Order: sequence, then structure tokens, then C-alpha cells
Amino acid sequence: MFKTNRCGVCKTRRGTRFCLRIGKNICWHCCNEKRIDFKCPEACRYAMQKKNIGKERLFEYITNVDSRQEFNDLLENEINFWIRNPQKYFANKIPLEMIESPSEKKKLENFFGNLPLKNSFILNIIKRKLKLENIKFVPLEENHETTAMKYLDKIIEQNWDGTISFLYQNAQYAEEKYKENYIKRMLEAKIIKRMNNYDLMASALTKDKKRALVYFEINGKYELTISLIFDKKNWKIENNIFGRPELYNGKSASMKHLGVLLSENKSSQAYELLNKYGNIYFDSSELKYYWGMYYTFLRKPQKAKNFFFDAIEIEPNLLEAKYNYAYILQTENNFKEAKRYYREIMEISSDIPKVLNNLATIYLAEKKIAEAEELLKRCLQEDKNFEFAKKNLEKIKEMKEKDKNDDNKKSSKELI
Repeated sequence: MFKTNRCGVCKTRRGTRFCLRIGKNICWHCCNEKRIDFKCPEACRYAMQKKNIGKERLFEYITNVDSRQEFNDLLENEINFWIRNPQKYFANKIPLEMIESPSEKKKLENFFGNLPLKNSFILNIIKRKLKLENIKFVPLEENHETTAMKYLDKIIEQNWDGTISFLYQNAQYAEEKYKENYIKRMLEAKIIKRMNNYDLMASALTKDKKRALVYFEINGKYELTISLIFDKKNWKIENNIFGRPELYNGKSASMKHLGVLLSENKSSQAYELLNKYGNIYFDSSELKYYWGMYYTFLRKPQKAKNFFFDAIEIEPNLLEAKYNYAYILQTENNFKEAKRYYREIMEISSDIPKVLNNLATIYLAEKKIAEAEELLKRCLQEDKNFEFAKKNLEKIKEMKEKDKNDDNKKSSKELI
């Protein structure tokens, strides 16, 4: 019970790997500082080895890393080590001392200016460390890790408008009520609200490099995994998960399990899982949808409505959530808003019978008979056994007959 997960060297960061040299768990930062001397046992998967390529190249070694940030940090440590030690390229002179002489500094600039370095990060570090003004900085491409870190920086600043531009689904936030709900939802998550620092632990890319996971420790205590999608030119935030990256792969099965429990009316079991998963998948539109369904079954429409709105704020194309939200609006006689959401559904899928019928029902209440009749006929084309649509058409038929009889009576009175 008294074990710690802190690094055995710095004592502050999380120890994520066992170091064979000191016999303790250490963080990747301390691992990087140690392994650059090439003295780690070969049995360690993080040990540094020089590439066997027949000809030595600068800063090209074989090792393992868990993130791009770790790799860049390792490169910087390598460069720091290299510039402080005698180098055969310069007759065993120390590069950091060479910059004191203009002629020696010129040699460094010529050397690195003509060196075919594949990694532009290396050249930028060398330029900065050795103050080589005649070497041009090379723009670095944004990647999944830098995007995730910039997003977290905005959260720490509580700059919620700034976070929105990083989101994969963000067009809806042009509308104030969605933006307000987003900010409210984020502030309800204590880890998000109280975030003041982070440490990147690891990251992973899919084979097609279109999706990524970046794993952080927040405030030296909590775990956060951010999933990202590459959208044409930029990485965008898909959602956040409180926990390790493995939980991302388990999300689909978790949501499916919830759906089964609710369909079988096992409310108490569903409630336990909703609370459990709510502490993990707080940014999940599916989870919000299932909370809405849970409260629908308990006949608590206002709570259900709030969760359905959360779901469509996160994922505007989650049609089932949008349908249920519109239906509750309709039961509240908020026909204007209900029509809006039914129409939004129809823009994506124009042939859902229950949507066609419900929108027709609103038109009936508004005495727009022709519009209602057209929608009901379309509904029965999609599902000829849709009973509510049949009843509504019967109602229209009765209304037409009544109007016809009323007209006849009116005409008879006029004749008399």
C-alpha cells in the first residue's frame, strides 16, 4: 500500500519503465539522460546502439521511444552531450568551445550547413545551442503530440474559445447555446477544470497515420488519453478519456454493453455502468445518449433532454440523440425547435419513418394539412405498416370530410 509510481531518480514524474542500471522504475526523461552514454545493458529495450551502416552518421542510433516528444528530447540530450565533448570531425576540439572563435564558428556553420540531416529538429537545436546565425531555422510540422499539447495549454489558460478550434467537430459552436453547453460540460469535469500541468507519457499512430492517441499525466496524478483524427491538413481532437490508452479500444464494447442493459430494462445495472463509464468517457456522445435513454425509461424527460443535448453538442450527426431531443421538444409544444431538429435529421437521412410522422404531426397541429399529408405518404412508402402514420392520414381524411360538410352547410345557409 506504500508503493509509489514516481520515478526512482527525479521522484516527481511517473516511472513508466524499469531501469536495469539502477534497478528502479524511472520516467522517460531520466532514461534519456542516462542512455546517451551508451552504457545501458543490451537487454534493455531502451538501450542506445549505434547504427551498423558501414559509415558513422551523426545522431542516428537504434533505440526505442514511446512518443515523438521523448524522441526529440533524446535528440536534444544527444546534442548536448555531443557539443560538450571532443569531436574527431574538428580535430578533437569541443564544439561548444569552438564558437568562441569566429573562424572556428565558421567551420561549424559550414559543417552543419552542408550536412544532410534528415531531421530538421536536429538542425534547429544545433543552431540554437551553438548560436549559428548563418544556419536557417527549418519550420517544423505540427504533429499529433504538438496539437494535443497546444490544446491542453488552452485548457490550462481556461481559454475555451481557443480550445474549440482544435476540435474535430466544431462547426456547431458558432451557435452560442452549443458553445455555452460545451464550456459548462468541460468545467463539470474536475480534472479538466483544475488542470495546471501535464507530462506526455506516450503516443501511438494507426498504420495509415490518420488517427492517434496521446497519453498524458495531469497534475502529477491523473491519467488522460486524447484521441485525434488527421483532417486533411491538420490534426484535430476527437475526444478525451480519463485513463490509459487501452480504454479507447474498450469503448465500443462498453457502449454496446450499456445498450444491451437498457434494451433489457436492467436499469440498476445500467446506472452503475453509466456512472463508472462517466468517469472515463466523459467526452463521449454515445455515453450522453445512453444517459438520456436511462432517464427516458425513468420518465424524467427534463434530465433526458439535457443529456440528449449534450450528445448532439458533442456529435451533431448522432441522429438518435437528435431525434429524442426533438421528440421531447415536441411534447413540450416547442414546435419551432422540434421542427428544426427533425429537419436537420432529414438533411442527413430523409427517409426515417418516425421523423416523417412526427414532423407531420406538428404540421397537423399547425393546420398545415397539405404538408402533413405529403410527409405521411412518404412515411408509408418507407414503412407501409407504420400505424401512427396510418392513423394520422385517417385523421386528415376526417378533417377533410368535416371541412367539406362544413362548406356544404355554409352553402345551404347562403341559399336559404
